[in-house]
Amino acid sequence: MAGLELSLERGFYQDNGASPWYGIIAVGSKPTIMKLALDTGTNMNWVTSTQCNTSSCTMPGRVRFDPTSSTTFTWVDQNNVFELDYGPWGKLKANLGKDVLNMPVFDNLGDVTMGLAIEYSGEKFDEVDWDGCLAFPSQGPMQDDMTFLFEQVLENGVLDATQTYFSYDTDPETKTGTCLLGGIDLTKIDPTSMLVLPFETYTTTSDGKKVAVDYIWSTALHSATFGSTAIASDATFCLDTGSSRFKGDEDYMNTILALAVAHPDADLTLEVGMTNGGSTGKLVVPPAIYNQKIEKGSNAGRIMPQFHELGGL
Repeated sequence: MAGLELSLERGFYQDNGASPWYGIIAVGSKPTIMKLALDTGTNMNWVTSTQCNTSSCTMPGRVRFDPTSSTTFTWVDQNNVFELDYGPWGKLKANLGKDVLNMPVFDNLGDVTMGLAIEYSGEKFDEVDWDGCLAFPSQGPMQDDMTFLFEQVLENGVLDATQTYFSYDTDPETKTGTCLLGGIDLTKIDPTSMLVLPFETYTTTSDGKKVAVDYIWSTALHSATFGSTAIASDATFCLDTGSSRFKGDEDYMNTILALAVAHPDADLTLEVGMTNGGSTGKLVVPPAIYNQKIEKGSNAGRIMPQFHELGGL
């Protein structure tokens, strides 16, 4: 199997922590073409819907899904309001519904249960480039019994069960790209540069007890160094495709941010995973990667280091 290819587009880079990249996906029998984030940092599917009339939902360029326009749509729970917690962003309120998703090269990924937004607002939501989100967590369960899409297509035999990953190929100049679910184009990479990141379930402490955050893709971070300054060791590194920033522990992030301002030519070096040869892998992040120009919204026109504290984990 060659995998499933989704078309990607890039919106504006904004100072909100959300990736500007999104997939182009059709929702419903009368296709509504929507911009959906492909997000490994969450376990919630949702779309902006015609039920939502806040300024964030009706802003220019925002596409809203109308459930009455699709003959394949069914309500899962229209009577109860579900709160989808986006941490510092706030909460998104939704009813649960189910409909088919279609991609340009593959018709019908099956019925997908998702939240249909009835309310969300705030500066962060005003600035996000997406119309919604598809979750690709490391494992279930999904929130509120939403569809775990990767698991569903595997069970339906659409993808090879030995290829439970997806890969990006993006061009910042044209602001277009592709995402390959269940595949990788080996002609576009140097295989010797690949790192193996052994998966470890992330745990946090709540009320004095260790709690697993099952849906986060995480691996051991052996060390983090900014320039010549050691930042962290024996920590955890998480992979979040919905994020445009390095986010994490307040002390780590504030230390790195201060160093990035004081030493704007220094690299961030992360020792993580292992190479094909078995040695410790290194990800070297130069200023050209972590310094980004804000293209729209708050702080538009500024070039800012993308390091930010993350509450809630």
